[in-house]
Amino acid sequence: MNMLIGLFCRRHLRLRTINISQMCLNIFVNLSNHSITDWSETQRGAARVLAPELMDLQFPYVDPEMALGDLETRVEELIQYELPEGVTHAMVQGEFTMTVLLVKALQNKGIQCYAATTMRISHDEGAGLKRSAFRFVQFREYPGNPN
Repeated sequence: MNMLIGLFCRRHLRLRTINISQMCLNIFVNLSNHSITDWSETQRGAARVLAPELMDLQFPYVDPEMALGDLETRVEELIQYELPEGVTHAMVQGEFTMTVLLVKALQNKGIQCYAATTMRISHDEGAGLKRSAFRFVQFREYPGNPN
């Protein structure tokens, strides 16, 4: 099976079509709505300490009226059809219920799951406006990892 993916190897984004069965083993997947291209060098470096290859996998849209059973089905499909071989670590952040289901499913496959922690830096701009920026601090592992 071939797939076009974005791999972040050291300092460069490489888009290429690869045979998934030939992928290296040791990939950190970013399963969120914030692309690795938008991460700071500090965050990318922290991810590379865990796994040398970094890969974006879009967090799925979750309809707010979706039933729990439908969410569970979507997680099973994502794990079976969209998650490449070789993933050893994942940052999982998105809609809360889907995140819990994804983390449990990934942990059951032996994949270590993390959330990114940040420091919020806020500036009051007056007239009821506030501007916030977020500085990456660390990856915090989700509890419950069977490893």
